[in-house]
Amino acid sequence: MQRRTKNSRIVFHGIKGGVGRSTALTNWAWHLAEQGKKVMVIDLDLESPGLGSTMLPLDHAPDFGIVDWFVEDGVGQGDSILPEMVTKSPLASRSPGDILVVPAYGAKTSEYLAKLSRCYADLSNDGPGSWAARLNRMVEALENEHCPDAILFDSRAGIHDIAATLLTRMDAEVLLFAVDSHQTWDGYGLLFRHWKSNPQLLTAFRERLQIVASMVPETGRDNYLEGFKEQAWDLFRENLYDEIGADDVDGFSYDLEEAQAPHDPLPIFWARALQEFNPLVGGIDTATAESAFRLFFKRADAIIPQASR
Repeated sequence: MQRRTKNSRIVFHGIKGGVGRSTALTNWAWHLAEQGKKVMVIDLDLESPGLGSTMLPLDHAPDFGIVDWFVEDGVGQGDSILPEMVTKSPLASRSPGDILVVPAYGAKTSEYLAKLSRCYADLSNDGPGSWAARLNRMVEALENEHCPDAILFDSRAGIHDIAATLLTRMDAEVLLFAVDSHQTWDGYGLLFRHWKSNPQLLTAFRERLQIVASMVPETGRDNYLEGFKEQAWDLFRENLYDEIGADDVDGFSYDLEEAQAPHDPLPIFWARALQEFNPLVGGIDTATAESAFRLFFKRADAIIPQASR
């Protein structure tokens, strides 16, 4: 078994949309701020942006966002707008910590679709001028300027080059959101088999993956989670885990019942109140957050290095 390290970068990803990924990110950001952490959230769901509007009233939006930076960086001016891309969310106004939001677009963003296509121009290239390298450079600049305890990335759902960059090239912990359905496991199977066919790439990030059981139903939770865990174990065992002997302690492999293994799901329980989640109206409901995310918070908190801040 390979030891897993802690990280201050965390990607929220789902093979399908509508599984509560952004809602979980928002609630965890608030929870961390309640603990006195400085959290930065970055909306990289560029084709379906919404994190900014979830966490910021219109009059709180920064002037610019991610797509503006990529366009400006293309002409060597990206650094000039970095200070105008970040603003505090009022969701943490009564917390000892802060939530800093970097939205996909800002108050002064115009012609978003045209900028989005220009943003994608170097997506498939590699090297120091690639999209991945430029994104990492932007994130490092934000880290150096604001020194957050954690950076939470909202990834585009599905299989896409942006998601691939976040999952494999950002040196980040990756939370894989799933529900127990044929479509979900089939989609993740496609992705995992692709990773399996690229072992050199796979070994660089597989220990940072963690499955999340989202929207766990109100009834039959234990049976649901046990079945979910078995499906996740099959997925990891067939594609990402090593085949090791009984005395091999260095391989990357976990038994079915091993707690806190990558396939052992972080649970998020379904709550009716989350179906119409709008934290800008009334803030985060602490009772709902506790009932839905208590176990998720406990496991997810352990990802972040506690020496920070």
